[in-house]
Amino acid sequence: LMPELHSSLSCTKAFYSWWVLQGLEVVRQSCGGHGFLLYSGLPTILFQHYPNVTHEGENSVMALQCSRHLVKCLERANRGLPIHNNQEYLRNVLDTIAEKCTAESVKEMLVPETLRKLLRHNAAFLVHQASLKLVGGIGKGISLLESWNKHAGISLVDAAEAHTIYFTFKSFYSKVLNVHNERVREVLLRLVSLYAIHSFLRKPIGALESGYLEARHLGFIREAKEILLNEIRPDVIALTDGLHFSDNILRSAIGRYEGKPYETLWSWVTEHNRFDKEDIRAEVAKEISTLRGKRFTPVMIPRI
Repeated sequence: LMPELHSSLSCTKAFYSWWVLQGLEVVRQSCGGHGFLLYSGLPTILFQHYPNVTHEGENSVMALQCSRHLVKCLERANRGLPIHNNQEYLRNVLDTIAEKCTAESVKEMLVPETLRKLLRHNAAFLVHQASLKLVGGIGKGISLLESWNKHAGISLVDAAEAHTIYFTFKSFYSKVLNVHNERVREVLLRLVSLYAIHSFLRKPIGALESGYLEARHLGFIREAKEILLNEIRPDVIALTDGLHFSDNILRSAIGRYEGKPYETLWSWVTEHNRFDKEDIRAEVAKEISTLRGKRFTPVMIPRI
């Protein structure tokens, strides 16, 4: 149990903190100039998350901790020994990577079970290829450590990421199926499907290299993503509010619950800006004049 726990914590810490940081930057850029404004709350949130990819274990090292466990599980599976259900896709791995996608339309690609098989195949192929590359380096006469660090390292990290995506999807999907409210379950199924497609399209190399997908399947997947984005759009605010991030936590003028970004920005600038005081503005004007080497003239900076 402990090796499995260590592997799961390693991969989720690494890739979740990477994905959160990447997502935050996308959100910041999507807000244009307001996203760079301190009052948006986003610079502060980004600053708080930057260290997460390094502290408590540098992410590349954490990913390799996971891939080491995956390679061991593959070896155990090949020998007919029991492995944890999180790595069930490594049983009969040669049969798994020989499979082909059977989807014949965009509609079939929207089915969560089809996406589960896609992510499962992708993870199985990349773990298998990383293991072969590791062994291949040893076969060339280099040590296990050197093969791990210099020959197979990138492939091992890719394998760990594919595993994390599949593990996350499978865990999410199994919980969504148990939701009793039909309307909520319908929305969450769209969300888990969008997660699967978005994550796969970022790095689809495994399913392409193995021949699992044909070119037409990629077209299906891209179109399915566009459909899901349109369908889930009306529910985005409800999904976000469902996380219960209060205004006090976000401390954002543009992401407040009452939905009045411009009014809040104006209020914060004109009424709650501690620098917008006459004595402070006079001192700022004096310092600027001194730095410019000019005689100070007490000209007040106009108040907003």
